[in-house]
Amino acid sequence: MKKIFIALTLILALSFTSNAQEMKALKAETKEIIKPENAAKSDASEISKFLSLDDTMTDNFYRLFLMKHQTLQNELTPERKVELARVIEAKIRATLGDEMMAKLEKNKELLKKLVN
Repeated sequence: MKKIFIALTLILALSFTSNAQEMKALKAETKEIIKPENAAKSDASEISKFLSLDDTMTDNFYRLFLMKHQTLQNELTPERKVELARVIEAKIRATLGDEMMAKLEKNKELLKKLVN
């Protein structure tokens, strides 16, 4: 009887341990995946803070960056990624105008993040 009890206890302990390891792996995987909505909101707020944009322009950029991040979740060829970056940059230029775009171009790090 003692041997059966010890065997059952050992089996339960091993199953809990393996389950805990699987949960850790699952949590690590979900941390790497960022929702397009959150990424778009982050990009829109960064450009809005940097350029002091109004709410309407921030909403427009949110929709643009949402489209960008949703598109990037698909498997794209390098050529398609380059084309997407070109289109995003063209839309940013058209929306901002020369003065604000010149200010954004000075912050190359932010511009690269927004475009790519």
